[in-house]
Amino acid sequence: MFRSLSGQFALYATLLFLTVGVAVGCWSFSSYQTYGEEVEQRLHRGLAAHIVYDNKQLKQGTIDASKLKDAFHTMMLLGPDWEIYALDTQGSLLAYSAPPGKVLRQRISLVPIRAFFEGADFPLYGDDPRSHDGQRIFSVAPIEDSNGQLTGYLYVIIGGEQWRNLTEMLSTSRVLQDSWRLLGAGLLFGLVLLVLLFVLLTRPLKRIVKRFEAFTSHGFTRQHEEAVKHSGWTPAEVKALDGGFEKMADHIEHQLEQIKSTEQLRRELISHVSHDFRTPLASLQGYLETWLLQHPDERQPQLVQVALKNARQLNLLVEQLFELARLEGGDIRFNPEPVVVAELAYDVVQRLQLMAEDRGVRLTVDTDIHQLQAMADIGKLERILVNLIDNALRHTPKGGEVTLKVKAANDAIYLAVSDNGCGIDEAEVPHIFDPHYRASNSINGEGANTGLGLAIVAQLVALHGSQIAVESRPEQGSTFGFNLPKAS
Repeated sequence: MFRSLSGQFALYATLLFLTVGVAVGCWSFSSYQTYGEEVEQRLHRGLAAHIVYDNKQLKQGTIDASKLKDAFHTMMLLGPDWEIYALDTQGSLLAYSAPPGKVLRQRISLVPIRAFFEGADFPLYGDDPRSHDGQRIFSVAPIEDSNGQLTGYLYVIIGGEQWRNLTEMLSTSRVLQDSWRLLGAGLLFGLVLLVLLFVLLTRPLKRIVKRFEAFTSHGFTRQHEEAVKHSGWTPAEVKALDGGFEKMADHIEHQLEQIKSTEQLRRELISHVSHDFRTPLASLQGYLETWLLQHPDERQPQLVQVALKNARQLNLLVEQLFELARLEGGDIRFNPEPVVVAELAYDVVQRLQLMAEDRGVRLTVDTDIHQLQAMADIGKLERILVNLIDNALRHTPKGGEVTLKVKAANDAIYLAVSDNGCGIDEAEVPHIFDPHYRASNSINGEGANTGLGLAIVAQLVALHGSQIAVESRPEQGSTFGFNLPKAS
């Protein structure tokens, strides 16, 4: 029960209310006692003075213990709650009404007596002769002789033993008992009301907790459930918490979908790479075995050349796999610097010109900005252009044309590789940069590639803060373009 938020709140609220109730009760009892003593002392303020006035000996300033004892006893019969003491001018007891053995203190402090005469606020407490350190309310009057000379004080303890037993007072005071009952009822009502309000306020939290439990128990996926409706009285914090849960659940579900998709892509990539490895390896192994089986005098060098070609293709595939892994993992250095893009474009075209001539394809550069510089990593930019041109040459038939364009575009430099080859189907364009994807225009045989070139290009372009765009139509050709920032 006390593990829930409402249970713990009920426990703590109960303890708090009990503490407050006891504190308020003690304070009320103390206030009641103080108020009663103040009233009692005010009512009997002149008691000592009246006793002095009515007693001939005291009125004449004579303090005779033997004669005062009977007078004090008579006064005690009239007022059993009074204790009467005659003091000298130093506060020492000379006569008193208490029974023998009851008086424990023989000297009374004169400080509260002087305060009484000076009109100090009531209740005012003086020494209790029946206690070693007790204090009681009192009335006091000076005893003076016929010449007005102070001879002592008449000191009267008001209330006698009535105020000593507080438990008895509590049990006999109907007003105090009713006050306790009213206080207890008020605290109990407040506690029940507070707990009820807290339960009502935390009810939306319980629904959110149940949604969390259902979300985690079903593999971090939300089941078909109705949206939680909040009333106008629902606290803003609860609404924010519920909205946060929705955003968190959306994000987790999206991440899980990405993980599943990535795992599926990984499996497909492994499947495709295994297939790509298997073909050149089988060919390499077959040609080498055939070459070894032949008689030394009849061994054909063409078999070794074919095996070497397959080994080079296999080595290229491994290098591209490692390069793609480093790019995706961010484990690669990027060092941008001002680059004259037109000069680099001519250099790349010149390197690939022989390949283009072998395929019967015309390879050209189209630019009108020969000295304009862009911020780029020259090595990686060269790799981008080589991969794009190589891809265009392989998909352009004999007699076709591939153009490398370098143009100014506002604060950037636009580079594009265009061809008039077989083109790409529109539905396949968004997927051609996936490492595992094989478009319908993929080339098999000697012109086949590893299938990783465009994936590497997309990663390298992203390093330059850009994104490659593709425009393609089947049987009309394709254009791969991207922007580079100008060097300041």
